[in-house]
Amino acid sequence: MLRLSLIIPTFNERRNLADLIAQLTALLDPELGDDYELIVVDDDSPDRTWELASGLTAQYAKLRVMRREAERGLSTAVIRGWQIARGEVLAVIDADLQHPPEVTVKLWREISKGADLAVGSRHVEGGGVSDWSLLRRLLSRGAQLLGLVLLPGVLGRVSDPMSGYFMVSAPPSPTSRCTRSATRSSSR
Repeated sequence: MLRLSLIIPTFNERRNLADLIAQLTALLDPELGDDYELIVVDDDSPDRTWELASGLTAQYAKLRVMRREAERGLSTAVIRGWQIARGEVLAVIDADLQHPPEVTVKLWREISKGADLAVGSRHVEGGGVSDWSLLRRLLSRGAQLLGLVLLPGVLGRVSDPMSGYFMVSAPPSPTSRCTRSATRSSSR
């Protein structure tokens, strides 16, 4: 079994994907060697992201690609990726480069120290939302607050429950130890 499976859900991310895979590989190789995998789960992108990803497997042996032709949606893409994952730790990162790849190493190190869940957050020191409009910031904060109200068990433990950038080592329990790392989002 591998130590880490990082799921990268994609839809029309052809222009970002090669750069993201290169960055993640450069960051994770020194940390994990051959003990991780990157799994692109593509929803049959019209820009043929799945085709580019498949071509990258020749250069990146730790890269796996799943093309979903009949299914759509971010949550199900993550679930499908986790269903084929071989890692003890499961993770998710956006392919649009809004999640800084270098934070992946910080999240991994927190999991390695015993955290069950590590979340990249826009709402901690060093995080941010870059050049988001005021409306987008308000909507994001509103969704975050709604998540905290609907999931009171995470209040005070996770500052950004709407983050799509996280690692989990086991199914979280009420006594799980959580940690946060900064992530800066842009409007790319």
